[in-house]
Amino acid sequence: MTIHIDGFEQFGGETDPSEAIGRANYNAAGRWAIVAGRGAVGNVAISGQTTVLTRVVDWNGGKFAVGFAHQFDRRGSVAWLKIGQKQIVLWLNPDTGSPSINDNAGNAIPTTNRWYYYELEIDRALGRVYLYINNRLDSTYDLGYTPIEQEVIVNLGYLRPMFYRPDVTPEPIDNAVKTYDDLYINDGPRVGPITVTTRFPTNDNNVQWFAADAGKSHSESLSMHPPNPLDNYVASNTIGDEDRFTSNKPLNNANAIIATGIVVMARRSPEFMGQLGVFLGGRPGADLRQDVRIVPSVWVTQYVCFDRNINDTVGGMTAADFGINVSPL
Repeated sequence: MTIHIDGFEQFGGETDPSEAIGRANYNAAGRWAIVAGRGAVGNVAISGQTTVLTRVVDWNGGKFAVGFAHQFDRRGSVAWLKIGQKQIVLWLNPDTGSPSINDNAGNAIPTTNRWYYYELEIDRALGRVYLYINNRLDSTYDLGYTPIEQEVIVNLGYLRPMFYRPDVTPEPIDNAVKTYDDLYINDGPRVGPITVTTRFPTNDNNVQWFAADAGKSHSESLSMHPPNPLDNYVASNTIGDEDRFTSNKPLNNANAIIATGIVVMARRSPEFMGQLGVFLGGRPGADLRQDVRIVPSVWVTQYVCFDRNINDTVGGMTAADFGINVSPL
C-alpha cells in the first residue's frame, strides 16, 4: 500500500516554503528553497543546506521503501530513517565518493550536480536494508535485529557528521547543498524510480461550490502559486456539492502509471459537520477512485493516494477528470 507521493509542485512560488511545507504534515527544519526540479520544464524541487524534511509514517507490512531523486554540489548526508532507536543513514563519503549506509560503503560514485534516484528498502524479516541507485542494487546493510516497530521516521537532508562518522576527528564539515524531487514512501517493497507529474486544474467541468474571487474560474482559484487562501478559495456547506475539473498538462513521460492521488489544501468551518471528499476518474479509460478526509478548522494540505489501477493508461489518466465534494460525516 502506497503511503505518500510528492513532486513538491504545490509549493511552487513560495519564497519561504517552510509554512506551506508544515501545513502538508512535514516537519521542516531550517530554511528550504524552491528551485528548478527534475524532468519537465516548470517542475520544482526543494533545496537546502543545513535543512531537514521529516515525515512520520506507519509501517505495517513486511517491507518498507523510500525513494527520491537527489542532486548535490558537495558530498555529505543525504537521508536517514529512524526505526525505534535505530538510525539508518545514507551519506556520500567526501573522501572516496562512495554512498554508504551507516559504516557500510557501496560501489557507485555519484557525481556532483546530476540527478540520481535513490531507494532504501527495508526487509523486516531479514533485518536488512537495501540501497538502490538508479534502479540498481548498490549495497546492503544488516540491522542486527528484526525490527518490530510500526512506525518509521523519514528524514531528507542534513545530519551532523558526528552521528555517522564518529571515528573521524575533528568532526567533518558538511556544507553540501542538497536538492530533492519525486519522493515516494511505500508500506511495501520498492517500486523503482518514479517521476511525479503534478497536474493542476485548468478547466471547470462541473462546479457547484462558491468561488470567493468572482473574477477567476474555480480552476484558476485552485491553481494559484503560491495560494492566497484568505481571499481566493472555493467553498461549500452543502452535502453533495462538487467541483469537477480537467487539466491540459500532459504526463511527463509515457512510462507506466505507478499510482495516482489528489493534493488539496482545505479547512472546515467549526460549526459545519461535513468531510472533504476527493475523487479521480469515473469515465471510460479512467476508473473511479475516491476517498474522504476529516478536515480541521485550520489550513492543512491533504494527500490522498490511490494505488495503481490495472486499467490506468497514459491517455485515460491524461483525460481523466478529478475534483472535490462535500461528504457527510
